[in-house]
Amino acid sequence: MVVSVESLTPILLDVTAGIALHILVLRHGEWDFTLPVMIVNLIAFWVPLLTLGALVSQTQFHYLWDKLSEINLHGLRITGSLCMSILIYRWQFHALRRFPGPSEFRFSNVFIMWKSAKSSNAFEMVADYHHEFGDFVRVGESPLLSALRQSLMRMIN
Repeated sequence: MVVSVESLTPILLDVTAGIALHILVLRHGEWDFTLPVMIVNLIAFWVPLLTLGALVSQTQFHYLWDKLSEINLHGLRITGSLCMSILIYRWQFHALRRFPGPSEFRFSNVFIMWKSAKSSNAFEMVADYHHEFGDFVRVGESPLLSALRQSLMRMIN
């Protein structure tokens, strides 16, 4: 199999579109609860289309099935590159990356909400995090817990 520039162009365009979507749109604001809904809606849109395509492919309409498959492949590449861009940004480039905290919490605010909902006493959980990580604990993409008001004032000034 020979790889040519023409065969890589659609892949590079899809990956670039996913990264650009993250950098230009999704990086601004809180998307943690909106993005999963968008992904579920996207899946709810594509699954019936693929089912229809599977039914159509059993008949003589192979052209429609080929186009649906191509559109699906573009959507998967854009979504995959978008998710990877978000994860890499939150792991390595986020403004709060230097603050300590549970590693899984830095990727989304959903983890701390899920953990708090499971816990019967969220205050003890927060106290344990402060005991383990110090005065400042990063517990999500943007949330930062502070144990001491004076520490926060020193950090700001």
